[in-house]
Amino acid sequence: MSEDRGTLSELEAGMAPILGAFRPVLRIEDGSGRLSLAGTAFLVRDANRVFAITAKHVLEGPEHKLLGINENGSVTWPRKYSALAPSANDLPDADVAWAMLERSEDILSAGTAIPFGLAASAIDITPGASYLAVGQPASRARMVNAHQTLASDVMVAFLEPATGETNSIIGVDARVQFAFTYPADSRDRISRGESVPAKANGMSGGAIVVTGRVKRESQPSIMVPLVAGVLTHYYPKYFTFVATKIEHIWATLGYGGQAANPLYSRTTVQAGA
Repeated sequence: MSEDRGTLSELEAGMAPILGAFRPVLRIEDGSGRLSLAGTAFLVRDANRVFAITAKHVLEGPEHKLLGINENGSVTWPRKYSALAPSANDLPDADVAWAMLERSEDILSAGTAIPFGLAASAIDITPGASYLAVGQPASRARMVNAHQTLASDVMVAFLEPATGETNSIIGVDARVQFAFTYPADSRDRISRGESVPAKANGMSGGAIVVTGRVKRESQPSIMVPLVAGVLTHYYPKYFTFVATKIEHIWATLGYGGQAANPLYSRTTVQAGA
């Protein structure tokens, strides 16, 4: 994959096949039964298995959590799910959680899960690629239909790798995390075709996506999106997103030989405990 940012239209075309994988995580407010946006999750498909991945703090708290599948309904987030636990005291809290979802036509339909091959590899941060934060901002959430289902548009924010000074101030651990700056005056591409400003609140649990150009023999080259990390924090003072590198999930599961010396282990979390 070459270090070529591509044009805006090329980036949008390259991102289009995976945008349906980003879904809102909803909480049911105690007492009222109303829904509010807790954050974002995204779906990754490996053969017949579907992983729903998010930031761990999105799932914390006593409220019942749902995963929005489409504008007509949601599924209950499993009461038992997995999270990353550090294997040494000097490692940061990865703040990442995931669950295995049962097969359903909605979940496994075309365009609603990212193929594992697009999220499987460790990715180096280089100055030539395009970096995007993808998630469900709370500022774009809305109630729809008679059942009061909550839906939210996907935001794609264009980022730049954070400077060494910013990384140091925030305390980014390069073994586990990376950071990207998000200009306050940036106009963000929304999946409904608009280009509007949207606040970063609600993006936790979304993804850092890296796009680069892939050349094809006797055919036009294409921009391919690769999921590099899980969004865990946004620091408004520095206009900076921090993400945990996604390969740490796969290392705990023994994928691709990445488990030789894993920095994290997989632990089971009981919702509401």
